[in-house]
Amino acid sequence: MNDISLRTLNNVTYRDRRCARTLNGLKARAQTYGDGIAVTLLWEPGSDSVLVAVADERTSDRFQIRVNAADALDAVGRVALSASMRRMRSSHLSAACADALDRPGSAAIIAADDQVAEISAMLGRSGLPHSVLDADAATGQLTLVPVTLAKGLEFDQVIVVEPARIAAAESRGLHRLYVALTRAVSRLTVLHAEPLPAPLR
Repeated sequence: MNDISLRTLNNVTYRDRRCARTLNGLKARAQTYGDGIAVTLLWEPGSDSVLVAVADERTSDRFQIRVNAADALDAVGRVALSASMRRMRSSHLSAACADALDRPGSAAIIAADDQVAEISAMLGRSGLPHSVLDADAATGQLTLVPVTLAKGLEFDQVIVVEPARIAAAESRGLHRLYVALTRAVSRLTVLHAEPLPAPLR
């Protein structure tokens, strides 16, 4: 991990010795690399859990997870990797969308339903005009489509985001992924940071 700035809270009294040991271990591993991803660990006195908050200054992306204090060291690495993957996905998605908007015809981003809000926010931060398909028809050249609504639609260009998330979302996930991958008339782009599902390897 070369892009983590890890900050821990100081001058807090902990009644739980296990938390204190973990906090000391975190302080020992705290390093600053200056790439704009800040991981902040927040403990409440007497609590067995830690709130791990991540802020990416470059993309303005922010998220949090709560973990057991004993798992805090491992969680730092996982959330930092997740932030790096989100940043990479954001920059690749922005570039793919900008390219799609420069081409004639319609364009769609198809993603797992639970990713639509996150991707819409990401596109908004990047200044990319788009609409989100819901029960009604979407407007505009770039449409963000939840995979469960993709069947029967066609677009000149399609960007499928994180096929593994689509495949794992439900028992019919591979069927949904097949539908997503066959919506493009002219051009298909697949963006992923997670490993591809086995049928696509």
